[in-house]
Amino acid sequence: MTHLRTTIRQTFRDVLESALSPEEYVVVGTRTSKRNRTDESVIDVRFTEIDVSQNSMGDDRTHMGTLMIRVYRSGDEAVIDELLDLDEARVTGAVYNYDWSRLLEDEPELKRISFEREDTTDETVGVLVLQFSVEYRINKLNPNLMRS
Repeated sequence: MTHLRTTIRQTFRDVLESALSPEEYVVVGTRTSKRNRTDESVIDVRFTEIDVSQNSMGDDRTHMGTLMIRVYRSGDEAVIDELLDLDEARVTGAVYNYDWSRLLEDEPELKRISFEREDTTDETVGVLVLQFSVEYRINKLNPNLMRS
């Protein structure tokens, strides 16, 4: 069985893969992935932290996670900001148009947008980071079991 957190991360990845052009985007979803930059935009999906709270006397636990979607975009310096803005609209549209009710307590909530620049290559690479808050419940004795 797969941990519920892994299922959620893979679902985010699958949602983005199906909503975005495969000719333009490569979507990865693992904690350790590294990719060489290509002509496509690379989108990395991963959890960065989880806060856990007890709901009642039982074994249910609420997990409030931060799921980060990082978009790496190479391009001309003059238009990279506009391209990243377009990436933001596409990614958030895909996330908000999916029905998350079978996995999450509420729909994901966009909490932070930040921008970075990658200076390790000769090519201009802009980075868009979208942080979503996601809430789900598991059984503390079995992290594969959702909402007892």
